[in-house]
Amino acid sequence: MDPGRPPAPLRASGISRRPVRLPRANNADPAQQSENRFTGSVSPVVEGGPPFPHSLAGAVLPTPTLSYPASNANSSQIPVGSLPPNAGGEGATMYGHVPALNGSDVHAVQEDGPSGANTPAVEWFSINLWRSSLIGTFIFESALLLTIITLLIFSTKNSGFVRVSNPPPPTTANKSSRHWQQAILWTSLPNFVFQILKAIWEAMVIALLDREPYIELKKARGALAEKSIILDYRTRITAFVWFVALKNKHLVGGICGLLGVILSFAIVPLTAHLFEASSVVFHVAVPARFTTFYNDSSISSSTDLRSGFDTVSAIFNFGGNPLPWTTERYAFPAFALVGQKDETAASGSANMTVATIGYSAFLDCVDVTKDATIHYDQNTQVMDWSFTDRSCSASSSVDTSKLGSLYVYTWATKSCSIQASYSRFSLIAGLHQKSNNGSIPFSNLVILSCIPGYSTTPGDLTVTPGTDNSSTTVASFDTTGGENIIDRGYAWIPFEEGIHFYITNDPTDSSFQTDIGRLIYTYSSRKVSPNSPLDSTALKNATGTVFTAVFSVFASTYMFQPLVGDTYKDINFTSKSSKTTATVSSTQTRLFVVWYIAIPIIIVLLFTMVFTVIAGHHTYSKPSILHEEPSGLLSYAAMLKGCDSINELVDDAIRYGEKRPPPRGRWERLVHYITPWGKEEPPGSTNDQEITVAYRGRPVKSVKSLGLLREGRWRGRWQMRGPVPLDEQLVFVNATQQETPTAGTNVT
Repeated sequence: MDPGRPPAPLRASGISRRPVRLPRANNADPAQQSENRFTGSVSPVVEGGPPFPHSLAGAVLPTPTLSYPASNANSSQIPVGSLPPNAGGEGATMYGHVPALNGSDVHAVQEDGPSGANTPAVEWFSINLWRSSLIGTFIFESALLLTIITLLIFSTKNSGFVRVSNPPPPTTANKSSRHWQQAILWTSLPNFVFQILKAIWEAMVIALLDREPYIELKKARGALAEKSIILDYRTRITAFVWFVALKNKHLVGGICGLLGVILSFAIVPLTAHLFEASSVVFHVAVPARFTTFYNDSSISSSTDLRSGFDTVSAIFNFGGNPLPWTTERYAFPAFALVGQKDETAASGSANMTVATIGYSAFLDCVDVTKDATIHYDQNTQVMDWSFTDRSCSASSSVDTSKLGSLYVYTWATKSCSIQASYSRFSLIAGLHQKSNNGSIPFSNLVILSCIPGYSTTPGDLTVTPGTDNSSTTVASFDTTGGENIIDRGYAWIPFEEGIHFYITNDPTDSSFQTDIGRLIYTYSSRKVSPNSPLDSTALKNATGTVFTAVFSVFASTYMFQPLVGDTYKDINFTSKSSKTTATVSSTQTRLFVVWYIAIPIIIVLLFTMVFTVIAGHHTYSKPSILHEEPSGLLSYAAMLKGCDSINELVDDAIRYGEKRPPPRGRWERLVHYITPWGKEEPPGSTNDQEITVAYRGRPVKSVKSLGLLREGRWRGRWQMRGPVPLDEQLVFVNATQQETPTAGTNVT
C-alpha cells in the first residue's frame, strides 16, 4: 500500500480501523492489515473500498466480526503500529477536508490547523462569548445599574420619581386602561427586563461551561477524563451545576453559574416589588384673599335663630356635618385663591391652609341648686326660685299645674353689672311629680347659672375646597396661640335673649322644654350621660357644648359678611388687609424605589458586571481545541479522529469507566490487608496473565500482567485503579462466543 495514500475512510457502521503489527506467526503483510477495535478482528485494508455514504440514515450498519487476534507464542501483548501519515491532517485540503474515494469530503478536525498552513487555525467561539456579545451584556448590565441607582436617588430626594394615577373604581374605570393603572405596569415591567438579563446571563454561562472540557483538552499537561471528554454540564441539574463546576476548579464558570442561580431564584422575583406606589402630600405657597369678615352689627332682634337649633341637633344627634367654614366650636372667615373666577369660593382638588382667626363663644357654668331659694304655693301650684351667682342675682317661676313629666327651662338675665360680666345663662331641669303637703313637686332638680363669654383664637385653618361656599369643609384647625377674650360687641343681647324665646309644643310629649333646653337634654341623654342625663355635671358639659355650637352656626350664618375691597376692620376696629398667603397641600400617588429591595439588586448587578469582564478575559486567554462549532455526532467523531491525546482519554474511560472509584479510607485499607480474601487475587482470577472484567455489561479482556488489580477494591465488581501502561490494549469480546485460550494463557 502506498504510504502516502490516506487510509480507508470511516464507514457508516462507526467502526474505526487502524494499521497494527501482526504476530510473527502470521505471514500477512503488516502494512496491508487493519484492526477492528470493537470486534478485535484483523483484516486487510482494501484500497478500493466502498465510498463514504452521503446519508448516515441510509447506511447499513455491518455486524462486527467476532474473531480474536491470533496469539503470538513469543509475545504476550499486541504490538501497536504507528498511525497513518494523514492522522495528523496530512493530505487534507486547505479547508480541513479529506477527499473521499467518490469525490465527497469527509470533515477532519485538526488541533494545529490545516497541514501546510503558515498560521494556526482560528479558534471557534460561541456567539454568546463573542466580544460584541460580552460588550453588549456589559452595557445592558451597566444601564440597569445606573437606572436603578438614579431612580433610587430621585425617589429619596423628591418623594418618589414619577406621579401615577390612583386606580379608579371598577364601575367608572376605562376597561382598556384599568388594569395598567392597578400597579401592573410597574410590577411586570421590571420583572420582564430582568427576565431578559437572566436569559442573556444563562446563555453566557452555558457557553462558558460547554467550553471548559475543550480548554482542558488543549492543555499541554493533559486532562482528566472526568474534566474533559466525559464531562457534560448540560446533564447536570441547572440549580447545582455551579457547584460541580467549582468542584472541577472551573472557577469562572462556577461563579457565573452561581450568579445565574441568584438571578433566577432571588433577584427576578424581587423585581416585582422594586417599585411601590404611595401617597405623598406636597405643599405649595400661593396668594389668596379673605372673602368674608366678622361683623356682629349685622344681627338684630328680628333675626330668626331657630335654624341654628336644627343644625346643631343634626350635627350632635344625627351625625351631620358642620356648616362650611365652621366646626363644632369655631366659625371662620372664608378665603379663596387669588385669580379664581369666583373668589367667594375656594375651589380645587387640594387642601388649602391659611393663618386666620376662629370665633367662638363659651359658658362658665356652676351648680346653684343648693344655694337657690325655692318657694312653692300649693294653692296656685306656682313655684318660684331665686339665687345669686358671682354677684349677679337671677330668678324665675313656673306654673306646675300644666307640666308633664319632664321640665327643662332656660332663661337669660341681662341686669348683671359690668363687674359681674353683664349677663347670665340659666337652666333649671327636673322630673315633675305631685306635691305632698306643700313639698316641691320636682325630683332630681338641677339649677345651673352660666356666664357667657366670647373669644378669638389664632391658628392655621385647613379646608377642603368645594365648588362654592356651600361645599367647602374644614379639615382641621391647629391653634397657634391661646384664646383671647373679646368684648361682647353688638350681638350679645339679641343672641343671648333670642335663643330662649323658642318653645316648641309637641302633642305627643307632655314635657315642657325650651328649644335650646330640649337640645341640651337630648345631647346629655345621648352623648354625655345616657344613664343619668339630669346629673349636674352631665348637664353642665352638655349646656356649654350646645351653646358653643349654636353660636358657631349663628356667627357663620349671620355675622360673616361679604368682603369688598382689599381692607376691612376687625372686631377691635383695626384695619386689616384681605390679602394673605395660602399653602396648597395636594396629595399625589407617586412611585417609590423600595431601597431594601434595590440594594441587593444593585450588589448582584455589580457582581455580574465584574464577572462579565472576567468571563471575557477567561474566554480569550484560555485556548481550546475548537476551531469550528461542533454540530451533531459526526462532528464530535471527526473531532476525536486523529487526536492521540483524546484517544488516550477514550481508552482511559474504557478501562475505568466514566468515574473512578473513590480512594479507600484508613479503615478500609486496614480491613483490606487483614482479611484473608483481601490478600488474594480477585474472585475468578487464577494468574496474572489474563482476566476478563465487565464494563457497562460488556466483557473486556485485558492482555497484560495484571498485578495492578491488587490495588483494586471489591464493590460488586472489580475495577482497575492506578496508572496503566500505555502499551496495554483492551479488546471487546462478544459474550456469545467462547474463546479458546492459547497455550500458557488462562481466561476466566
